[in-house]
Amino acid sequence: MATIQEVNDLFERIRRIQARVIVTDGPGAEWKAEVPGYGLQTYKITGMKSPLELEDDLATLSVWVWSLKDHLKAFLPSLGRDPREVERLVDSDPDLQVCADLANSAKHSTLIRSRTGRFLRAGRLRFTIPQSALGALTVRKDEVQVDVSSPQGVRIELPVVDPAGNTVGDAIEHLRRGVIAWERYAEQLGLAT
Repeated sequence: MATIQEVNDLFERIRRIQARVIVTDGPGAEWKAEVPGYGLQTYKITGMKSPLELEDDLATLSVWVWSLKDHLKAFLPSLGRDPREVERLVDSDPDLQVCADLANSAKHSTLIRSRTGRFLRAGRLRFTIPQSALGALTVRKDEVQVDVSSPQGVRIELPVVDPAGNTVGDAIEHLRRGVIAWERYAEQLGLAT
């Protein structure tokens, strides 16, 4: 059985992770990619978090957002309520269903079951650096270096993709709305979130 404190602590953890996700400044990253017609290219980015670190933060967020389901189910008996109430909420909320698929696909290599019925997963992070956030762009033979001077101006997007690789949504937005759905439900239960 979960306590009010445990549920509220989990909401606080989720808020800390959400705050970390929106902070894009960091030491940067370097990676290589094969570019047709140009061969192997090196990409260097400085002044912002690495794309992989941002993906890690978002995967962590998805797992903890989805963990709220189990915490709330464990808490409901203390109120004399049926834990299946939480499952009914998830079944009625498309964003929570996407959160389930994102969390479960982050934890397991393949989804055996899917709350959405579409076996969704997170794609690869995309980021846009507007000119106003760009300190310098240097193109050398076989290398591109991007120096970000204003990381708060970088826009990130994590696509939600179906098994065919088609983008069907934005994970960041589904996670945000999933947290809001859990907060509303917790407030209905009388929890101070």
